[in-house]
Amino acid sequence: MIAETKLTISGLQARAVNVELERPVQTSAGEITSAALVLIDLETREGTTGRAYIRSYTTIVLEPLRRLVENLGKTLEGDTLAPQEIERKLQVMFRLLGPQGLTGIAASCWDRWPPTPLSPRRRQPRTREQAAAVIQ
Repeated sequence: MIAETKLTISGLQARAVNVELERPVQTSAGEITSAALVLIDLETREGTTGRAYIRSYTTIVLEPLRRLVENLGKTLEGDTLAPQEIERKLQVMFRLLGPQGLTGIAASCWDRWPPTPLSPRRRQPRTREQAAAVIQ
């Protein structure tokens, strides 16, 4: 049996970037020429840093989304890095707002941690460069 290490959230930094696409994407709503992303670095007291990104649907909400993600990180500082527990906590916090729009996008980044063999959604953290490269 593999022992799962408990990780404790110590901090989170989020950075908003707008990456120009090499090949624009055509949709029924028009042409998408860039990827509006929030790049996330999640730090733990144990020294592990996880990286992820979330994509915004428009640059207009990119900065508010970045601030929301950072504020969520502050709220979760000191908590164990347990995605199901974090999801429950966020559901309570967003009960009146609901899971639509920015709250749903911001909350979606928490299912990426921890990327362990026991995690049902095993995803490896990404570096900023990898996150930007995935979009192109």
